[in-house]
Amino acid sequence: DFGLWCDALTNDLDNGVTSILQKKSNESSYIGGRSEYDQFMLINDSMMAVKKSNEFLDALEKRNADLISLSYWGNNVDRNDGFWVESPLRVFSLRGIQMYADEICPWYTIDTYVDCPWVKGNNIQFRPKKKCIVDKTEVRVAKLYPPDKVFGLYPGSFDGKDGKKVSWVSEYKFYEELRDKMSFPVT
Repeated sequence: DFGLWCDALTNDLDNGVTSILQKKSNESSYIGGRSEYDQFMLINDSMMAVKKSNEFLDALEKRNADLISLSYWGNNVDRNDGFWVESPLRVFSLRGIQMYADEICPWYTIDTYVDCPWVKGNNIQFRPKKKCIVDKTEVRVAKLYPPDKVFGLYPGSFDGKDGKKVSWVSEYKFYEELRDKMSFPVT
Protein backbone atom coordinates (compact mmCIF):
# COMPACT_ATOMS: atom_id res chain seq x y z
CA ASP A 1 0.00 0.00 0.00
CA PHE A 2 2.61 2.52 1.06
CA GLY A 3 4.56 1.89 -2.14
CA LEU A 4 1.71 3.04 -4.36
CA TRP A 5 1.03 5.99 -2.06
CA CYS A 6 4.68 7.00 -2.25
CA ASP A 7 4.64 6.68 -6.04
CA ALA A 8 1.75 9.14 -6.25
CA LEU A 9 3.26 11.49 -3.68
CA THR A 10 6.86 11.63 -4.81
CA ASN A 11 7.45 10.16 -8.28
CA ASP A 12 6.70 11.74 -11.64
CA LEU A 13 4.60 9.40 -13.77
CA ASP A 14 5.52 8.22 -17.26
CA ASN A 15 2.60 10.10 -18.82
CA GLY A 16 4.05 13.47 -17.82
CA VAL A 17 1.97 13.94 -14.68
CA THR A 18 4.14 15.34 -11.91
CA SER A 19 4.00 14.00 -8.39
CA ILE A 20 1.83 15.61 -5.73
CA LEU A 21 4.85 16.54 -3.61
CA GLN A 22 8.16 17.63 -5.11
CA LYS A 23 11.61 18.44 -3.82
CA LYS A 24 13.39 21.70 -4.46
CA SER A 25 16.47 20.96 -6.53
CA ASN A 26 18.98 20.87 -3.67
CA GLU A 27 16.78 20.13 -0.65
CA SER A 28 15.93 16.77 0.84
CA SER A 29 12.44 17.71 1.98
CA TYR A 30 9.23 17.64 -0.05
CA ILE A 31 7.67 21.09 -0.23
CA GLY A 32 4.21 20.73 -1.65
CA GLY A 33 4.97 20.42 -5.35
CA ARG A 34 1.94 20.96 -7.53
CA SER A 35 -0.47 20.30 -4.68
CA GLU A 36 -3.03 22.95 -3.96
CA TYR A 37 -4.35 20.96 -1.00
CA ASP A 38 -3.48 21.10 2.66
CA GLN A 39 -5.21 17.86 3.68
CA PHE A 40 -4.61 14.38 2.25
CA MET A 41 -6.46 11.09 2.74
CA LEU A 42 -4.76 7.78 2.00
CA ILE A 43 -7.01 4.72 1.92
CA ASN A 44 -5.72 1.17 1.81
CA ASP A 45 -7.06 -1.01 -1.01
CA SER A 46 -8.05 -3.69 1.49
CA MET A 47 -10.45 -1.25 3.10
CA MET A 48 -14.08 -2.15 2.89
CA ALA A 49 -16.64 0.63 2.54
CA VAL A 50 -16.50 3.76 4.66
CA LYS A 51 -19.70 5.62 5.45
CA LYS A 52 -19.90 9.14 4.07
CA SER A 53 -18.32 11.21 6.78
CA ASN A 54 -16.19 14.27 7.43
CA GLU A 55 -15.08 13.03 10.84
CA PHE A 56 -11.49 12.40 9.74
CA LEU A 57 -10.99 15.83 8.20
CA ASP A 58 -12.87 17.45 11.09
CA ALA A 59 -10.64 15.67 13.63
CA LEU A 60 -7.52 16.78 11.75
CA GLU A 61 -8.65 20.39 12.02
CA LYS A 62 -10.09 20.33 15.54
CA ARG A 63 -7.03 18.63 17.02
CA ASN A 64 -4.58 20.63 14.90
CA ALA A 65 -3.06 17.25 14.04
CA ASP A 66 -0.60 16.10 11.40
CA LEU A 67 -2.06 12.58 11.18
CA ILE A 68 -5.46 11.10 11.97
CA SER A 69 -5.94 7.38 11.51
CA LEU A 70 -9.03 5.20 11.51
CA SER A 71 -7.70 3.09 14.37
CA TYR A 72 -4.86 2.80 16.83
CA TRP A 73 -3.15 0.22 19.01
CA GLY A 74 -1.61 1.00 22.37
CA ASN A 75 -1.43 4.23 24.32
CA ASN A 76 -0.28 7.50 22.75
CA VAL A 77 0.79 8.87 26.15
CA ASP A 78 3.23 6.03 26.93
CA ARG A 79 4.72 5.26 23.55
CA ASN A 80 6.83 2.44 24.96
CA ASP A 81 3.79 0.16 24.89
CA GLY A 82 3.84 -0.12 21.10
CA PHE A 83 1.50 2.71 20.10
CA TRP A 84 0.83 2.76 16.40
CA VAL A 85 -1.86 3.88 13.98
CA GLU A 86 -3.17 1.43 11.41
CA SER A 87 -3.00 2.16 7.70
CA PRO A 88 -6.48 1.34 6.31
CA LEU A 89 -7.38 5.01 6.37
CA ARG A 90 -5.15 7.94 7.26
CA VAL A 91 -5.65 11.69 6.91
CA PHE A 92 -2.66 14.05 6.91
CA SER A 93 -2.07 17.78 7.10
CA LEU A 94 0.35 19.15 4.49
CA ARG A 95 3.12 19.12 7.11
CA GLY A 96 2.15 15.56 8.06
CA ILE A 97 2.19 14.24 4.49
CA GLN A 98 5.54 15.92 3.89
CA MET A 99 6.99 14.13 6.93
CA TYR A 100 5.50 10.86 5.68
CA ALA A 101 7.06 11.35 2.24
CA ASP A 102 10.45 12.26 3.73
CA GLU A 103 10.64 9.50 6.33
CA ILE A 104 8.53 6.57 5.07
CA CYS A 105 8.79 6.72 1.27
CA PRO A 106 12.54 5.99 1.29
CA TRP A 107 11.62 2.53 2.69
CA TYR A 108 9.92 1.71 -0.62
CA THR A 109 12.28 -1.23 -1.15
CA ILE A 110 12.60 -3.31 2.00
CA ASP A 111 15.12 -6.13 2.29
CA THR A 112 13.54 -8.11 5.11
CA TYR A 113 16.64 -9.67 6.63
CA VAL A 114 18.80 -6.56 6.22
CA ASP A 115 16.25 -3.96 7.38
CA CYS A 116 14.69 -6.19 10.06
CA PRO A 117 17.33 -8.77 11.01
CA TRP A 118 15.44 -9.65 14.20
CA VAL A 119 12.67 -11.40 12.18
CA LYS A 120 15.03 -14.14 11.00
CA GLY A 121 14.38 -17.27 13.02
CA ASN A 122 12.03 -15.36 15.29
CA ASN A 123 8.69 -17.01 15.98
CA ILE A 124 6.39 -14.27 14.69
CA GLN A 125 2.72 -14.44 13.72
CA PHE A 126 3.09 -12.73 10.34
CA ARG A 127 5.31 -13.76 7.50
CA PRO A 128 8.72 -12.13 8.11
CA LYS A 129 8.44 -9.74 5.11
CA LYS A 130 4.93 -8.61 6.14
CA LYS A 131 6.07 -8.07 9.74
CA CYS A 132 9.05 -6.01 8.53
CA ILE A 133 6.81 -3.88 6.27
CA VAL A 134 4.35 -3.30 9.13
CA ASP A 135 7.15 -2.29 11.50
CA LYS A 136 8.93 0.03 9.05
CA THR A 137 5.92 1.65 7.39
CA GLU A 138 3.07 1.43 9.91
CA VAL A 139 4.38 1.19 13.47
CA ARG A 140 7.15 3.68 12.71
CA VAL A 141 4.72 6.29 11.34
CA ALA A 142 3.20 7.24 14.71
CA LYS A 143 6.64 7.88 16.17
CA LEU A 144 7.45 10.48 13.48
CA TYR A 145 4.98 12.93 14.98
CA PRO A 146 4.77 14.49 18.45
CA PRO A 147 2.11 12.74 20.61
CA ASP A 148 -0.20 15.76 20.34
CA LYS A 149 -0.10 15.62 16.51
CA VAL A 150 -1.08 11.99 15.82
CA PHE A 151 -4.33 10.27 16.76
CA GLY A 152 -6.35 7.20 15.98
CA LEU A 153 -10.10 7.64 16.23
CA TYR A 154 -11.10 4.09 17.22
CA PRO A 155 -9.37 1.31 19.15
CA GLY A 156 -7.87 -1.23 16.76
CA SER A 157 -7.62 -4.07 19.23
CA PHE A 158 -8.62 -5.53 22.56
CA ASP A 159 -7.05 -8.14 24.82
CA GLY A 160 -8.31 -11.60 23.85
CA LYS A 161 -8.93 -14.52 26.20
CA ASP A 162 -5.32 -15.70 25.93
CA GLY A 163 -3.94 -12.19 26.61
CA LYS A 164 -2.98 -11.59 22.98
CA LYS A 165 -4.26 -8.55 21.10
CA VAL A 166 -7.23 -9.22 18.82
CA SER A 167 -8.00 -6.89 15.91
CA TRP A 168 -11.33 -5.56 14.66
CA VAL A 169 -10.28 -6.93 11.27
CA SER A 170 -10.26 -10.53 12.49
CA GLU A 171 -12.82 -10.49 15.29
CA TYR A 172 -16.35 -9.82 14.04
CA LYS A 173 -17.87 -9.33 17.52
CA PHE A 174 -15.36 -6.57 18.26
CA TYR A 175 -16.09 -4.97 14.88
CA GLU A 176 -19.85 -5.11 15.63
CA GLU A 177 -19.31 -3.44 18.98
CA LEU A 178 -17.25 -0.66 17.38
CA ARG A 179 -19.87 -0.18 14.66
CA ASP A 180 -22.96 -0.35 16.88
CA LYS A 181 -21.74 1.38 20.06
CA MET A 182 -19.08 3.79 18.76
CA SER A 183 -20.38 4.57 15.24
CA PHE A 184 -17.32 3.00 13.61
CA PRO A 185 -17.57 4.20 9.99
CA VAL A 186 -16.45 0.99 8.26
CA THR A 187 -19.36 -1.02 6.89
